[in-house]
Parts: sequence; C-alpha cells; structure tokens
Amino acid sequence: MTPEERDRKIERIRDLPAALEEAVRGLNDKQLDTPYREGGWTVRQVVHHLADSHMNAFIRMKLTLAEENPHLKPYDQDVWATMPDAAGMPIGVSLEILRGLHDRWYHLLRGVADGGWVRTASHPERGSITLESQLQTYAGHGDKHVGHIMGLRNAKGWPTVAALRAVTKTGQSGYGMAATGEGGLPGPSFDVLISDAIGKRSRFRSLELASAGSKVMQSRSVEFAKKYD
Repeated sequence: MTPEERDRKIERIRDLPAALEEAVRGLNDKQLDTPYREGGWTVRQVVHHLADSHMNAFIRMKLTLAEENPHLKPYDQDVWATMPDAAGMPIGVSLEILRGLHDRWYHLLRGVADGGWVRTASHPERGSITLESQLQTYAGHGDKHVGHIMGLRNAKGWPTVAALRAVTKTGQSGYGMAATGEGGLPGPSFDVLISDAIGKRSRFRSLELASAGSKVMQSRSVEFAKKYD
C-alpha cells in the first residue's frame, strides 16, 4: 500500500461518523428497529455494533503500536448485538462515541511512521496481522454498514434529509419552501409531503436539518443524543 493509499483510508475513518449520522438522520424508532435484511440486524443494532467494533479496533491498533506482537482478543459480535445496550438504547449515545473515537483514531493513525505499518499482532483466528492490514479492514467496515442502512432506506422509500432538502429548496411538487433558516435552507422544524420524490406519500415531521456549509457537523452537544430517543 502506498502512502497516498493509506492516507485515503485514514480519511475514510475520519469521515465515517458524519456519513453514519446522515444515514440515520430523521429515522424514528420503528424504522430504527427494522432489520436491514431478512434475519439481519436492525438499524439500531448496526449503529451500536459500529461503536463496539471500532472501540475494539482502536484498542487493537494501539496495542500493535505499543507492544511487540501482542495477542488480540476476539469477541462474538452477534452476542454483543443482542445485549440490552445494543438492542434497545437510543443510537445517539453510540453516535457520540463514534465521533470522539474516530477523531482520536484519525490522529493516532496520522502519526504512525512508515515503519510502524509493518508492526504485527497475533489474532487467534487470523494469525499474524499487520497494522496496515487492520487499517485495510476498518477503512471500509463503516462504509459497508452505512451502505446497508442506505440500501434499506431506498428499499423502504425513506428519503434522506438531503433528499428532503433538495425537494423543499426547489419547491418541487408544488409544496413550496418551508420556513427557511441560514443560507435559504429549510429551518430546524418543518412538515413536507414528498410523494413525487419517492413515489409514495410519506409525512416527516420536525426533522432537524444541518445549516448550510456544515458538511461534517462536528459541533453538536450532548443534546444530540436526545434527538434519537
């Protein structure tokens, strides 16, 4: 892997929390408790799984950097996904974890010297693994699960906030603009029917929209978690 390829993978780790937040924004409890595929985890479980998995990955990478060929402990992700914290808690708590965790993870990986990427750890199922191979695995792990959530939204006809923003901004379907906020975007609370946009009638009430230019949305406080109760 070239240094440029590593940098791109590190950036994917940095960007995952914002992508996940966009993927779940506006979903209600019934939607969050919908499996993304038959027999699969619910959206809620996927979000909590990402927090579980990436906390483990972060610690594994730190151990790989700090110790000589450390022994890594696996865990049963399916059992963890059925525990009360993963099966029933609001997702905001895990979104908060992921934001802080990925910030630290990004800065950790940005500071690894070229020679550090060949450091190894011992995994009981995968054998000897390098720090670089761990980066390879987890750079795409979050994106895969974001894809699962977005695939479910598409299959169910649940539009994203970005789609709602586009409809209300252009006034498509004759519904016109909602109350506007900064930059001419819809304000924090609005009702909009988007039957033309998704081919069926759906009503979404009180969706919070990010203000114009807040691409990564890193300024939210503890109140963020309450939005997903």
